[in-house]
Amino acid sequence: MIGPREFRPILHGYWSNKFDTHGWGIIDFLNYTEALGVLGIPTFNIDETPADMADFVDYLNAPTTTTWGAKRAADGHPAPYNVHHIELGNEQRVDDAFAAKFDALARAIWAKDPSMTLTVGDLEYHDMIADPDRVTGADSGLTSLSAYRSILDTAAAMHGHLAIDLHIWSSDPQFVPHMVDVVASFDTWIQRYQPSVDYRINIFELNADQHDVSRALANAVAISQFESKGNRYPW
Repeated sequence: MIGPREFRPILHGYWSNKFDTHGWGIIDFLNYTEALGVLGIPTFNIDETPADMADFVDYLNAPTTTTWGAKRAADGHPAPYNVHHIELGNEQRVDDAFAAKFDALARAIWAKDPSMTLTVGDLEYHDMIADPDRVTGADSGLTSLSAYRSILDTAAAMHGHLAIDLHIWSSDPQFVPHMVDVVASFDTWIQRYQPSVDYRINIFELNADQHDVSRALANAVAISQFESKGNRYPW
């Protein structure tokens, strides 16, 4: 993702695209958000290696006297990016296998930068969660929240800042209040698992099958209802 664009390799895509071109990559994204003056949160494949993620943290913020800080300067950005947010995975099944990968990456990242906020790239839950070990209606097919225990324990041990990205189906304004309540029920159990962890619920996607006024109204309802809940659900 670095160096002249014409020399960047084309790779096999990970999500919905067959091929990825790094003519527009994470570094270009960060330069763009920096120019706009907005927060940029890069999202990485959960299958990245801990060593590569530690190097990326150095590329972001380390002094130019370090290997990757010097590379950042050579790429035209001598000043640190001062980016302290990274998302790991997107629309993932947060099971034990995911948690093991997340924990390994998180330990490497937090060892480099304890101030980094790491976001779990979860998906959507449609049903109220009355029992965290009997979850229904998860788009990922997850039936238990138990894997979050490991993620939260790692955050507690590393004194790390954590966020959880949940997505909302916002096709019907009348259905949105239920989805907000579902997120609140999810939050209740996560907080009970590990009350000492500093975490937030982030809604990074509002999704629907249509692009009309009803969706716009549903998004407005979702945003207003989450904002009314206070700082537990920041935007």
